[in-house]
Amino acid sequence: MIRAAALLAWLALAATAAHAQTAFVPLPADVAVTAPGPDVPPAVARFSGVWARGAWDSVLPHVLVVERLEADGSARVVYAVGENADRDIKPGAMRVTGLAEGDTLRVPSRDGRAIVEYTFEGDKLRGLYRAGDITSRVVLSRTPLADAARTAAAIAQISGQTVRIPVSDSGPLGTTQITLEATVYRPSGDGPFPVVVFNHGSTGGNPAAVKVTRKAALQARFFVERGFVVVAPMRRGRGASDGFYGESYGCDSINLTSGVARAVEDVDGVVAWLGTLPWADTTRLVMAGISRGGFLSVVYAGERPQRVKGVVNFVGGWTGERCEGFNAASFAHAGRDARVPMLWLYGDRDHYYGPASIRAYHDAFAKAGGRGALHLYPREGHDLANFVDLWEATADTYLAGLGLTSPR
Repeated sequence: MIRAAALLAWLALAATAAHAQTAFVPLPADVAVTAPGPDVPPAVARFSGVWARGAWDSVLPHVLVVERLEADGSARVVYAVGENADRDIKPGAMRVTGLAEGDTLRVPSRDGRAIVEYTFEGDKLRGLYRAGDITSRVVLSRTPLADAARTAAAIAQISGQTVRIPVSDSGPLGTTQITLEATVYRPSGDGPFPVVVFNHGSTGGNPAAVKVTRKAALQARFFVERGFVVVAPMRRGRGASDGFYGESYGCDSINLTSGVARAVEDVDGVVAWLGTLPWADTTRLVMAGISRGGFLSVVYAGERPQRVKGVVNFVGGWTGERCEGFNAASFAHAGRDARVPMLWLYGDRDHYYGPASIRAYHDAFAKAGGRGALHLYPREGHDLANFVDLWEATADTYLAGLGLTSPR
C-alpha cells in the first residue's frame, strides 16, 4: 500500500496545480526519463516512459512523460497537451506529481479541474478525464522521446482558420439559408491546391460532445504537408454549426438512411462553397474522414462519382456491428457507383466492429464493383487515425497513385 504521507502530499499538489505559475512550452528542454529502481514494484514501474500518439476525444493532442517513479508510487510527470480554441486550451506542458497505485496512475490535469486516471489496455495507456458533466478519453502508445518531442512541437505549429460555410437547410417550413462551422488549413502559396474534405465521426450519443468542434488537426497536418487544402466541416447541429442534428443512433434503417442523406447534403454545400474559391481546385477532390466520416466519404463517392478523385476511409461505419446489415449494404451501394480506388484503414481491435465485420464490409463493397485496398492494423482500435506514423507511408503511396502528389 502507498504510505499515507505520500498520498496526502500528492493530493496537496493536485489541489494547487491550477494556480502554479508554470511557463507552458511544448515539452520542457530538460525532459528525461530515469529508469525505475529495483525497489519500485513492477506494476508501478511499467508506467515509466514516454506516452504519445493520441488525442483527447481525437481532437486534443496529448503527450505524457513519466520521468521518475519512486517506491511509494509517487511519480514525476510531464503533462502536455495541444490547442483547442473552442475549449480555450493553449498548447503547452507542465510538471506535476502523480501517484501510481496498482494498475492506475493518477495525474492532476493541466486545468486543475480533475484527476486524470491512466490504466493499461494491452500495451497502450488509456486516459480518463472527468470534470463535472465532461468526460474525455485518450489512448496513448509508448513512444521514443525524440518522436514525442516532434509531436509536441507540431502541436503548436499546425493551426487552422475557422470559417462559416453557407448551405441550404430544408425543413417543414421550407428551405432556409444557414451556415456550417468549418476549419480550413492551407499550404503556403496561392494555389489552386487539391482539396481534402475531412469528415468527422459521431458523438456516440454523448450530449456534451455534440457541441465539440472536431478540427482534425493531426490528420490535416499530414495532408497540408503534401500540398492539399484541408476543410474539416461540422455537419448540421454539430459543433457551432446551425441547424438540427438529425443523425440517429438506433438501428432503424429508415432513420439511419435519412441521417446519411442529410450528411451528403452538408458535404454538397461544402463542395459548392469550395468551388467559389480561387485557391481550391475541386477537380482534384479527396474525401476523407473518421468513423461516420469515413463511411460518409465512401458513400459520397458513390453518390457523386463525377466529383471525387479519391477516398481515405479511417475506421468507417455509420453504426456499430450490432445494427446488422446497414454498413455492408451501404458500402455495397457505394461500390456499385463509385469510380475511384479507395484506401480503407482499420484496426483489428476496434470496439465498434470486429475484424470479421470489417472484412465483410469491404467484401460487400468489392463484390459490388468497388475498388480499393483494406489495411487492417494489428492491435489498433477506433483511434487509428491519430497514429499518423502507422499509415502515412500507405497513404503516401495511395495519393501518389492517384496522381495528386509526388512519390515520397
